[in-house]
Amino acid sequence: MLKGEYSHNIDAKGRLIIPAKFRDDLGEHFVITKGMENCLYVYPEAEWTAFEEKLNALPTTTDKKARAFAYFFQGSAADGDLDKQGRTLIPSVLRTFAHLDKEVVFIGMGKRAEIWDKARWDEKNAEVELNIEDIASDMEENGRTKEQSYEKMLNMYLAMSPDPVHIHLLLFDMYLSSLDLYAGNLLYLQHIHYLLHMP
Repeated sequence: MLKGEYSHNIDAKGRLIIPAKFRDDLGEHFVITKGMENCLYVYPEAEWTAFEEKLNALPTTTDKKARAFAYFFQGSAADGDLDKQGRTLIPSVLRTFAHLDKEVVFIGMGKRAEIWDKARWDEKNAEVELNIEDIASDMEENGRTKEQSYEKMLNMYLAMSPDPVHIHLLLFDMYLSSLDLYAGNLLYLQHIHYLLHMP
């Protein structure tokens, strides 16, 4: 499990030392891509494969927002490898996106790591620490709102299809489709449509 905060410098060629405590979890081969708020996401190969499977399930052919969502992550993804000194090369397009110049910070986020420009991370972290109580309160409220939305959705589909097998599958799927609020909801609705129309 990736956790903790580590500072390193990126050299002029874009090479960056991966923290020693991250190397076992990331492995020798991993994937680096754009992340939220102009940071970079670093995924172990297995986690990237699972993430990419969910991206590939999005209706990118017909849905403009789903296509943009997939573009953002898959279009910028690059393979990362460790050299003998524990470094990896960050492609220039990703360095530009994340404003990486010299000092960077690695943040462990459980299943992935994030790479931030140090000055931007310090600013972001200070803001989070200042507002953490409000953030926690908002998350609790959003959780209740989401549960209420799911309850309304399930009630609607219960009226359409009272088969208890369908409802149990929907309840189970609700907790599995959690890639992201946007992507998870799209997948959730896709699965609902499939389950309610399966023979």
